[in-house]
Amino acid sequence: MLASLVTAWMYALVVTTSLFVVVVISQGMTRQMRCLVLAWQRPAPRTGTSPQAAPAAGPALTRAA
Repeated sequence: MLASLVTAWMYALVVTTSLFVVVVISQGMTRQMRCLVLAWQRPAPRTGTSPQAAPAAGPALTRAA
């Protein structure tokens, strides 16, 4: 009786912990993706304003897209 109760508590603890870890990881991933998207969008006007980077970045950006 006591062993099954301890086993049930262990399973509940494992499920709760794994769910918490999944939520934390997904929150961190969405925050990281948002930072990556913002970092990708931020340099876009800067490459067009500099005359040296514009010819080199133009074909590379069209190839990547």
